[in-house]
Amino acid sequence: MLQVMGHVNLPKVGNGGFDHADVCLTTGHVYVANTAADQVDMFDGEALTPIRSISNCAYGSGVLYGSAMEWMFAAARGSGKLLVLDAMTGDLLREVEVGPKPNGIAWDPTRRRALVADVESYDARCVDPSSREIVAMAPLLGRPRWCVYDAKRDCYWVNIMNPFVVQGLAAGDLTPVATLRVGARGPHGLALDPQSDRLFIACDDARLIVINAVNGVELADTQLAGSPDAIWLNERFGRLYVGIGDPGCVQVVDTTTFAVAETIVTEMGAHTLTFDELRQRLYVFLPNSSRAVVYAEGKEGPAVRTDRTFA
Repeated sequence: MLQVMGHVNLPKVGNGGFDHADVCLTTGHVYVANTAADQVDMFDGEALTPIRSISNCAYGSGVLYGSAMEWMFAAARGSGKLLVLDAMTGDLLREVEVGPKPNGIAWDPTRRRALVADVESYDARCVDPSSREIVAMAPLLGRPRWCVYDAKRDCYWVNIMNPFVVQGLAAGDLTPVATLRVGARGPHGLALDPQSDRLFIACDDARLIVINAVNGVELADTQLAGSPDAIWLNERFGRLYVGIGDPGCVQVVDTTTFAVAETIVTEMGAHTLTFDELRQRLYVFLPNSSRAVVYAEGKEGPAVRTDRTFA
């Protein structure tokens, strides 16, 4: 069901590879943290052409699109900063001190605030990107992984590596509101289906756990091909994309049956992906060959291969 549309050659990746990525839905421009190069790479996801690299993102990690404001956020773990970029151009607008090692990011479009989860201090900080202020701060139960904003419950969900839980924090002041137990080791990738109130949790021991966000009841436990990292939900077609670095593949899980519907071989170490819901395109980042492979979902036309390189 996924068709290869082409590739984009990215700047060479060293030890560390690519980390999180996201898409500016207005333009279709894709941003990915090139961790080893201390930069964020940006390319046109429709034309499959490179645009630019944004430097000074030391040991770049979390990348997230800030809708409504047309911002793109990038966490610089090496400098303890949150970079705020113009999502249309890639220009650096400002830096916010959030240290010591920011990683996961979630965006509250109503308050226009970002949550930043830190993998050294084990806390969450709520940031106003306009004023550069830390407006709230809360301890976490352990090392955080990825996080999401839940508009219906007006809270953030944060995956905790150990203990195996998803921690809920009120979006206004980061007061704890819930602790959901996860029946597998090492919660990592996290996605929310707002229509069905389901949390999808990709865990280190090669399992996908699905939990009801209202009552914490486990709804499914799906075996995966290996330890997963980034996951993205396709709400339109009820498909969840799971990036697995070893073996290098993407597994597509049907969100109705919870069965693996498709397995796409990618490349060893390819654990990062992102999805453009508007254009129905999936981007998977290949660290060994320093490329992004682009897939179209559904009936998006014939497969077209192109190989473009950053200047």
